[in-house]
Amino acid sequence: MATARNRWFLILVGVVAILGVSVALRVSRASAAPLAIDASASTHQSSAATTITSPAFSTTQTNDLLLAFVDSDGPNSSGGQSISAVTGAGVTWTLRERSNTQAGTAEIWQAVAPAILSKVTVTATRAHGSYGGELTVVSFKNADVVTKGAIAATSAATGAPTVSLTTTRNNSWVWATGDDWDSATSRTLGAAQTVADQYAPTGTGDTYWTQYLTATVPSSGTVITLNDTAPTKDRWDLAAIEILPANTDVTPPSVPTVLTATAASSTQVNLNWVASTDDTGVAGYNIYRSTSATFVPGPTSLVTTVGAVTTYSDKNLGLGTYYYYVSAKDAAGNTSAVSNQATVTLVDTTPPSTPMNVTATAVSPTQVNLGWTASTDDVAVAGYKITRNGLPLTSTSNTTYSDMTAQPNTSYTYTVQAFDTSANVGVVSGPAVATTPPLPPPPPPDTTPPTVSVTAPLAGATVSGTVTVLAAAADNTAVASVKFLLDGNPLGVAVTSAPYGYQWDTTTASTGSHLLSAIATDGAGNATTSATVAVTVNNTAPIISTIWPATAVPTIVADTDKSSVELGLKFQSSVATNVTAVRFYKASTNTGTHTGSLWSATGTRLATVTFNNETASGWQQANFATPVAIAANTTYVVSYHASVGHYSGDNNYFTSKSVTSASGTLQALPNSVAGGNGVYLYGNSAFPSQTYQASNYWVDVVTSTPSPLP
Repeated sequence: MATARNRWFLILVGVVAILGVSVALRVSRASAAPLAIDASASTHQSSAATTITSPAFSTTQTNDLLLAFVDSDGPNSSGGQSISAVTGAGVTWTLRERSNTQAGTAEIWQAVAPAILSKVTVTATRAHGSYGGELTVVSFKNADVVTKGAIAATSAATGAPTVSLTTTRNNSWVWATGDDWDSATSRTLGAAQTVADQYAPTGTGDTYWTQYLTATVPSSGTVITLNDTAPTKDRWDLAAIEILPANTDVTPPSVPTVLTATAASSTQVNLNWVASTDDTGVAGYNIYRSTSATFVPGPTSLVTTVGAVTTYSDKNLGLGTYYYYVSAKDAAGNTSAVSNQATVTLVDTTPPSTPMNVTATAVSPTQVNLGWTASTDDVAVAGYKITRNGLPLTSTSNTTYSDMTAQPNTSYTYTVQAFDTSANVGVVSGPAVATTPPLPPPPPPDTTPPTVSVTAPLAGATVSGTVTVLAAAADNTAVASVKFLLDGNPLGVAVTSAPYGYQWDTTTASTGSHLLSAIATDGAGNATTSATVAVTVNNTAPIISTIWPATAVPTIVADTDKSSVELGLKFQSSVATNVTAVRFYKASTNTGTHTGSLWSATGTRLATVTFNNETASGWQQANFATPVAIAANTTYVVSYHASVGHYSGDNNYFTSKSVTSASGTLQALPNSVAGGNGVYLYGNSAFPSQTYQASNYWVDVVTSTPSPLP
């Protein structure tokens, strides 16, 4: 059976049918219940504690949205306090917003109560220490418990507390909560706002408060500011939240149609479409773009969201093909399907501007430097074409160019023309003219020969093995090469740069006298031959000499003396020679590190060496790093240092005799000639200047003398 309403509807339709009148009917959606407070509870905490708990409260409806506004004291530091958890009412709580850049914290936590609540409490737990604070719990009925509204947080060291957010749904409600760490001062609210709760304990000098916009906001997309006009000199934290009304609109807008994309320039695309419709009104449009025709519109391809308009200009694009979709959305967040796909290809047809201020400067007979002011282009200038006397010269990406192919005493006219990455060519610049100077007269011919002399080896030197032959050469312009001669014949290849030298293997020459010289040549072909230097080649094996043979053994091999001592011998050589090493006879008890030295007769140390790889006893030898040249018939001292004593020593050895080497060149001097031989000095290694009973401490020297002996 039809109800009375149905009967009236049928009667109306019948009347319309009878009268033949066309009538459009609209059935309005039933109005949703307004967003409102179902229950609230606040507590003020004056005694420091790690938690704060609300009074018990009850709700009257299911599916309420619960918000806990928590404000707490804390350490005097940024981020020093926060709420680690909110529990209670048999629901799960999540943090929505926190503001704690200044001391203390202001936080908003959210939960959903599917069932009606009866005498429940809510507890917030501090993350740091025990402090006071304020807790306000509000239960909202007819609120959206699925979609979350906007949030915002601000802090400042001074100034009036203020926080702003943009609403995301019609008829939403904006609340905020804050803490003032510096003073216990009541808030003076901005216009159209109400205090939900406020606590200003004078004992701690803090203020905690929760405030809200007195009325809901009619339109989505509205910027809402919650603020206090006083006090203005304290530190504060302020957090805000948007409470959304229950969403009764589930119908999306219609699909935008006839989407077109038009190239407005090489970097801009203009979009146009036919507007969508919606039962509550279209709030805006989502613009999607990709370079792929098969793309699926989504967050990664979203270019922007515009208001309730039907055009959009997509700017600052590169060249190429672009694909677009548009979808409509309403204030409830419902989004339509996407429109038809629109395609456009951006190509560059705009040439660059003309290069200006072109200059040409002849800097030499064969070089002209060009310069100009850079051109501009809607995409990018790729380079510049340069002409010389009307013919193409080159291209460059710079705004300068050096023409290195110019001829002397010649006039040139240059132009510059810019081109871009799409091969668009701009207008040719004005001409720039330069005339190169003539070539300077050639210099007079070079007739001055170089100077050259052989500097090593010295005249009269005896050489063996491989020696370095050196020459000094100079010229008024430059030496081109130096070539060495041996007995008038080429020695090696010409040397083209200083130092002028050659490694001469003397074994390739016969033993005897030879003449060295050098020829220096300059760039003009002038040449000079140096004076000859006479040298003697001697590659026979040198004579190695020691005073005592390897078979010699001391009478007293190890003295009982344990002191650290330098022990030495005075000697002479009958010929100029080279000292290569030090020897000494070692007892098995003469341990530790030993060093050997060569001295002048006046105590100048000429060389020193450390003994390595010694045997337990017997003769030990250490070679100097570089042989030391000594003069003939000159007294020298050879010594070694025994750090623990127990040296070999025979008393009265040099009282009336000397010892001569087997080669006849070395002599250990007798006591009477040497002014005392067999020398020593106790302590660290130093020149041994003392003698005792002409003792032989069995120290020896090794020499190397060229053969044959003079």
